[in-house]
Amino acid sequence: IKKGVVAFHGSVERWRNPMMLNTKLSQKEMDEMRIGWDLVMDFDAIPLLDMDATKIIVKRVLEFLKSYGVETTSLKFSGNRGFHLMIPWESFPKKMHFTEETRKMYPELAQKIIDFIRFKIYDDLRDDLVKWKGSWSSLAEMLEGHPEEMSPYLFVDIENRWSSRHLFRLPYSINEKTGLVSVPLRLKDLKDFEKEDARPEKVRGVIPYPEIPESIEMAELIEDVDYHFRTVKEEKKKEEKKTPMIRGRIPEASFPPCIKNIMKGLNDGRKRSLFILVNFLRKANWSWEEIEKRIHEWNSKNNPPLKDNYINTQIKWFSRQNRSLLPPNCDNQHFYVDIGICTPDNICKSVKNPASYLLRKVRRPKRRRVKR
Repeated sequence: IKKGVVAFHGSVERWRNPMMLNTKLSQKEMDEMRIGWDLVMDFDAIPLLDMDATKIIVKRVLEFLKSYGVETTSLKFSGNRGFHLMIPWESFPKKMHFTEETRKMYPELAQKIIDFIRFKIYDDLRDDLVKWKGSWSSLAEMLEGHPEEMSPYLFVDIENRWSSRHLFRLPYSINEKTGLVSVPLRLKDLKDFEKEDARPEKVRGVIPYPEIPESIEMAELIEDVDYHFRTVKEEKKKEEKKTPMIRGRIPEASFPPCIKNIMKGLNDGRKRSLFILVNFLRKANWSWEEIEKRIHEWNSKNNPPLKDNYINTQIKWFSRQNRSLLPPNCDNQHFYVDIGICTPDNICKSVKNPASYLLRKVRRPKRRRVKR
């Protein structure tokens, strides 16, 4: 440090002989040289949120891992506002399907594991953040523009895409931007940890590397990851088949109850309802001119109404998108139920999205052929 060197980075991959690595090696040669890899999860939050937000996702992931019996982990502060959580290679099964060597499945398997975790904790993490901030609207105010979906990963996340030669800041290295130490932490100390604790003069002692696990702790989790992505692949093939299209402009008389309830005007949930309405009306094949006119008519019934400038800005934003977005699904508690507009009819029971309601409503029953 006295000579000006503060930042040190290491590879998550383990090599037979690191000195033999060079840029001319093929992927196959690299796979043969790799003896394993550690899974390092990088947690972070948007700049407007403090480190407490990152602690929420770290805690949620730790609980998820524990449900699979994965407890041999090590945690450290990133040196800024995030954390790194590491699962050692010794916790991984060495083969999948009896023949595929997991040491050769980097970075694909590592990224799939993180994608699976992100998918599984989605709802719980969203609820954690809402509980922390008091309401979803309090979180949404921190964002610019209108999000396509109310996702927790707009605020906190786990890095899940990186180059094949992934490096991470080594323990006790100093973050050159903040001057803080990337200090290892005991899991029990996460809750009370503050950035001040990472100032170089306050770092004392060394936290040892976790002991090698006695069992292959990641085996069950990786089985579920494999099954999940094979299932997703099969479902994707089914979705690629031709989907029924809604043809022609759908009149309001055919709208689902929740949309009709919004149209009556609201006291609460007006911004969320605007998000629902714009996307729904596009799916109903209304033109942007029709949408803008109807939205302003609807807004005049709200108490109090949204500002015209806000509505115009949101409609302009949506109209610039390259694709048509679906309104939130019916089971999204932060929209229909919380706003108080969910009064389902018989058709609602068989659909997952208000846009799907239109298909059921306008679909004509097939005529039965009469045998002669």
